[in-house]
Amino acid sequence: MPTHSARSQLQALMPALLPILAAFTLLLVGQGLVQSLTSLNLVNTGYSNDQAGWVLSSYYMGYVIGGLKARPLIQRLGAPFAYGLFTALFATSVLLQALWVDLVYWSLLRALAGFAMIALFITTESWLNALACDQIRGRIYALYMMLNYIGLSSGQLLLNLGEVSEFRLFAVASLLVLVSMVPVLVYAHRAPQYQKSTDAPGLLIKLFEIARRRPIGVLGCVAAGAMTSAFYTSAPIYAHRMGLDTLAISQFMAAGIMAGFALQWPIGHLSDRWGRPGVMVLASGVALVALLPGFTTSSPDLKVMLCTLTGTGLCLTFYATSVSLTNDGLNAQEAIATSAGLFLAHGLG
Repeated sequence: MPTHSARSQLQALMPALLPILAAFTLLLVGQGLVQSLTSLNLVNTGYSNDQAGWVLSSYYMGYVIGGLKARPLIQRLGAPFAYGLFTALFATSVLLQALWVDLVYWSLLRALAGFAMIALFITTESWLNALACDQIRGRIYALYMMLNYIGLSSGQLLLNLGEVSEFRLFAVASLLVLVSMVPVLVYAHRAPQYQKSTDAPGLLIKLFEIARRRPIGVLGCVAAGAMTSAFYTSAPIYAHRMGLDTLAISQFMAAGIMAGFALQWPIGHLSDRWGRPGVMVLASGVALVALLPGFTTSSPDLKVMLCTLTGTGLCLTFYATSVSLTNDGLNAQEAIATSAGLFLAHGLG
């Protein structure tokens, strides 16, 4: 009976969730494309790895600033109009990149893109959390993360539409971002409504307040950030030391991402039914056991590889479960501040 009730709740919420989920997917397709365009154009223009790294790191500088400063603007404008504003800023930065390649110029534009993107993430997640009820929050976040993987990976495939130095690909990326605002604005009446607060605490204060009330959720977000970072930075090195060539390493990384994709829904579903703390402990224990063989051997044994991929996939589900746990029982009016705070916690990891 509870399962049937939860399914009915999910179906009832879908008309309000679909606009933001569709918009989010289109946004990430464009984001995935422009990320690769930026890196490839810098390399093809002849800039060194250090110079390219400076441009790419500017994006995360804007990301951090946006996480700290965008919350009051989102609260004042409301979710639909904030989404429209930040998609316009992001799309503009992409089109301006196409004019010419210059380190300082591109650094400023990537910082603007990072500011806009974190604001869009906060808008999206606060929308989801304001609408979701505790009984199905895990599944909603699982769907959200699955679309995350689909969007970013699909953007890479669009590189085949033309030469990376051509205006065409920048225009495609910008168009995808702009089109993403259409479902949000058309269905703006289904968006959650936020009270306009003028005395909201600073983000760090809010994060400490959330951590006091939901310590497991906040620590889980920090751990999720650390595990995700470790996967993308250390997994290629691990695969290389196992003797894999470049093609095999790329396949190993793709398999790890697909494992994370495949496990999102089962873990989200279990967290809704069994309780999130218990599922987090169970997933942590299984992941630890599955990853242990990889630390004891350096040979590319199939069983070891499968265990490693299972452990990796479970680690990549931690963010969704932690955010769901933190938002359980919170007032919808706290959604924006909570989302911003959890992004900061994830970044600390």
